[in-house]
Order: sequence, then C-alpha cells, then structure tokens
Amino acid sequence: QRTPALLSKVQEMNAWSRRYLETTLRDGYADGTIRQGDPTDDAKSIFLHVQGALLQARINDDLDALRSLPSTCLALLGLDYASPRASESQGMSTASPKKPHAKKAMKPSVQKRSPALRSSSPLK
Repeated sequence: QRTPALLSKVQEMNAWSRRYLETTLRDGYADGTIRQGDPTDDAKSIFLHVQGALLQARINDDLDALRSLPSTCLALLGLDYASPRASESQGMSTASPKKPHAKKAMKPSVQKRSPALRSSSPLK
C-alpha cells in the first residue's frame, strides 16, 4: 500500500531528475554539442526510456535490458555511441555528433553553464 507521503516524495525525486536532465540538455543545445530540440520533451523521453529499461531489468531479473541505454539515449538526441572500450583503444571520443553542425564531442554540461541556466538549476 502506498502512502501519500511516499508517493509525493517519489514524484518530487522524478521531477527533480527530469529538471536536471532538461538543464543539461539546454546546455548541450546552447554550446552546439547536441542538435537543437525541445529540452522538456527530450528530457521526458530519455527519463521514461531509462525508467522503462530499469523496470524491465527488475521484472526479468536481467541486466541486459540496461546495456543498450547509453546508445539508445544518445540516439534519441541524434548522436552516435561508440562503446568506451572500443573508442579508448582507438583514441576516439565516445560520443560523436551525427549532424554536421555539431562540431564538438559531448562533454559534461557542468563545465559551461551560462548565468541564465544557473539560476534555473534544479540542484539549488
């Protein structure tokens, strides 16, 4: 049986995770590492994809459902994924843009955060 307090806390945590992802996507759109899109819709799609994969892994007691998460989440953003093992041995970045206008490899969005985005960060 679910308690209202527990349900409220889970919903709060889910909303926080989606806002954090949305902020990260906005940073990627702003610096050109990710093709332009709707950050709210893209964050929701990725969040729901991850939640579904986690649910399937738990239901089936099989971690294989999680192995494709990096590549499928990046594909939702129009990016290619090379496995870290393969790309490290070849000295390549693990994410490369599909679109010609995205010239940089993906990097953590925390490195470059504009003042406007800082104020909307869900981490505060």
